[in-house]
Amino acid sequence: MLYTVIMKNAIKKIICFLLASAILFSLSGCGKNVIYETYDGFFGSDVTLVVTGGDFSAAKRAWKTISKKLDDIKSVLSADESDFDGGKKSDVALFNSLPSGGKTEVTEATFHLIEECVRLGVLSGGVFNPCVFGLSDLWGFTSRFYRADYKRKEKYDRDFNSVGGFEDPRREYIDAFLRLADFSSLTTEQSDGKYYLVKTCPSVTVDGTTYEQRLDLSAVAKGYAADEVAPLLGSLGCDYYISFGGSSLYLGETCGGAWDLKITDPSSKTRSSLGSVKVKNTFVSTAGTYERRYFTESGELRHHIIDGLTGSPADTDVLSVTLIGDDCSFSDGLSTALVAMGSKACLEYLENQTDYRYIVVTSAKKIFTDADLTLSDGVDYTVVKR
Repeated sequence: MLYTVIMKNAIKKIICFLLASAILFSLSGCGKNVIYETYDGFFGSDVTLVVTGGDFSAAKRAWKTISKKLDDIKSVLSADESDFDGGKKSDVALFNSLPSGGKTEVTEATFHLIEECVRLGVLSGGVFNPCVFGLSDLWGFTSRFYRADYKRKEKYDRDFNSVGGFEDPRREYIDAFLRLADFSSLTTEQSDGKYYLVKTCPSVTVDGTTYEQRLDLSAVAKGYAADEVAPLLGSLGCDYYISFGGSSLYLGETCGGAWDLKITDPSSKTRSSLGSVKVKNTFVSTAGTYERRYFTESGELRHHIIDGLTGSPADTDVLSVTLIGDDCSFSDGLSTALVAMGSKACLEYLENQTDYRYIVVTSAKKIFTDADLTLSDGVDYTVVKR
C-alpha cells in the first residue's frame, strides 16, 4: 500500500494527518482550512478523507453520507464475522457458511464483483483468485491475526515465532485448502431479477475437521468503495482526497493545482518515497509485497498475496504495482494480480493496454513506468520508460 497508519485515537489522527500532508501528498491549492475524517477498520484498513479549503459544514455532511455508504458496503461484502456481531450476515459470510452444494441469494453488487474477479482470474492465468480465504487464514493473513487478542483457535494455527511471524503451515493443509480454492466451482445464477451464488466445491477433511470453500472479496472491495464514494466528493470545495489505507485512492481538485502523489519505496524499512507523480481527479490503486508480511525464523519472507495456483505467497519479483486511471474497482484487483504474476507477464499485459498509467517496482531495483515519475534524491533505482 502507498501509506498505512493504524489510527486509534485523536493524537494519532493528528500525527497521521501531518505525515500525510508532508510526505504522501502536497498540493499548491487554495484555502487554509483543513478537514480531516477517518473511518476505522474497512477491510483491514482505515479510510481517510482530507479536504483543504472549501465548506466545512458541506464536508461534514458529505462524510456522514460516505460513512453510511461504507457501512453498507461492509455489511454486504465483508468476510469477517466480527463485523456482524451476531446480526445479519453479509453476502460473503452467507456464502462461506454454506455446505458444498449450497446456494444463497446475493445483491447485484456482489454478483458483478464476482464477474470482475472472473475477468481478473482469466487475465492472470488463475493466479488471482478470490476463493483463497482459507489459504490466507492458513498463512496468517486474515484480520483475526492482527488483533491484540489473537489466540489460536484452528488446528492449523501456530504461535508467533521469535521475529513476530509464523513458521510455514503443514503441507497437507496447503494441499487441502488449495482444493478449496477452485474458483471455477463457484457458480452464479440469475433468475427473475435475483442473483445467486452456488457452492459446488467439495469439502475437505484434515485432522478430523471438515472445511468448506470460503470467499474473500477484499482485493476488490476497497476499489469498489472508492468508485462508489467518489461522486459524493465533487461538491466539497477546494482540494480533497480519500484513501482506503493507501491501496485505493481518489484524488480530486477544484483550484487548478495537482497532487504530488508519493510512491513508496517497497524496499525501504521506513517506507520512504522513491519518487512522485502529479495527479488530479483520478483513481489510484497500489498493491505490493511490502505490507502485511512477516518472516520465518530462517529469514524467509511471507507476504499476503496468495498465488491461486500454488496455495502459497506468490513467488514474484514484483515488489509493487501502482495503477492510475478512471476506475478503481477493477484496478484494485488488477494491481494485486499483476504483482502475483511476476514482472514478465505483468509488463506484457500493461504494455498492451491503454486504461492505466502504471509504475512497477521490481526486486532488481528497476522501475518500469509510462508515467512522468520524478525520482527522489538518493534513490538507487533505474527507471525504464515504456
